[in-house]
Amino acid sequence: SKISLMAGLGCGGAIMFLGQLSIKNYKKGINYTLYNAITFLITAVVTVMMGKRYFDTNKLMPGGVTFVLSLIMAMFLAYRIVAPLPVKKSSE
Repeated sequence: SKISLMAGLGCGGAIMFLGQLSIKNYKKGINYTLYNAITFLITAVVTVMMGKRYFDTNKLMPGGVTFVLSLIMAMFLAYRIVAPLPVKKSSE
């Protein structure tokens, strides 16, 4: 549906934008954990929604695949929030 398409594009666009900001801040030596936390929240919402969809329908596509990928990403982001990479020292 159009609503699903818009929600997917919105979540995907927001995650890409936040990821880009996170990388830029990391390279500049600025703390980037806030961007990872916001990305985690978006990913957690997608994980819950698609997990519910998968368990309601038992269809692997798109609910199951999106659920598993979102869960993996959420776990990775949670790890990065708890144990962030050390901020690079600026070479300037």
